[in-house]
Amino acid sequence: RAVDPVDQDDDDDDDDPRAGRSHWKTNEVVEHSPRVVVHPTTTSRLYRVTTTQLCDATAFLYVATLVLTCVVGLRVGYLPTTPGRLWFISDMWAHKPGDWISRWAVVLGAHLCWLTVGGLAVDAADAAQRVLLAIAAAALLGLSIVGCCDEAENVVLHALAAELFFGGMDVFILGTLLDVGRQRRHDDEAAASSSKAPR
Repeated sequence: RAVDPVDQDDDDDDDDPRAGRSHWKTNEVVEHSPRVVVHPTTTSRLYRVTTTQLCDATAFLYVATLVLTCVVGLRVGYLPTTPGRLWFISDMWAHKPGDWISRWAVVLGAHLCWLTVGGLAVDAADAAQRVLLAIAAAALLGLSIVGCCDEAENVVLHALAAELFFGGMDVFILGTLLDVGRQRRHDDEAAASSSKAPR
């Protein structure tokens, strides 16, 4: 699994069973246990960018799309939909030119997320992580549909896609938090057992 392994001659890591070095091109020191969790700044074997860079690009596009479609909607006049009340995100994408922007920006953002998910799935530690990433990929399909089909065109399809996105991402986030918690407990138990072992 290793790509471009780095030198591990540093004797300081020998005393700590949890310490180790990244096998990836970043050559960054990371902690790991026998069940390796993908480090967010490692270079994917699929692309020459890091997952962190993909996440940063996605976050920038996400915020920029929301700000741009909000400003355009206020400028053109179709926002707010009800005077004195805050609108939904979908309301910013139901009229031109907001729907033009969403058709490109939201789908592009979904593709960036798919690239991130794909890079993580290649190096997933176990089947549980791969299942969670598959759920995230399905949820991103819902996001792309939301960006392409606004509520004025097909409210049923738009609503189902929104439920797929938010519901799938909720499952992915909660499952990931539980998995991280389990991994930390595993690491703590391994460290405690190692400290009690005779040298």
